[in-house]
Amino acid sequence: MSDVVETKKNRIWVEKGIRFDEVKDNVMIILEDAQENLMAYYRVTIREAAPTLFNLIGLKSMSHDAREYLAGKHAQASVTAMALLVGAPITEITASHYIKLSKPAFPAQIFTTKEEALAWLEQYKK
Repeated sequence: MSDVVETKKNRIWVEKGIRFDEVKDNVMIILEDAQENLMAYYRVTIREAAPTLFNLIGLKSMSHDAREYLAGKHAQASVTAMALLVGAPITEITASHYIKLSKPAFPAQIFTTKEEALAWLEQYKK
């Protein structure tokens, strides 16, 4: 496992070729947080794109601007695929909006178990 990079609202690290982005408990992600997180993505993967497990279980909400930024060209340069790990209904709704409305330019899928998410991401490892 690589060193963990802590942002204001997330913990980000790489393990066995997969980037993990874990939302801290009960946070709202806004555009500035999304920008800070993508910079952290580059730090942990040394500017390489990587499959990413985005653990939304602690999420309270995510702004429209943050969702759009995390689906746009900036994210496309650092993410090869994204598995969205959800728990409570609010995280499932946020993940669904991310995929259906923001339409990321890379493969993205919602999961309720970490094991299924990691198995799916394996196909996107370099």
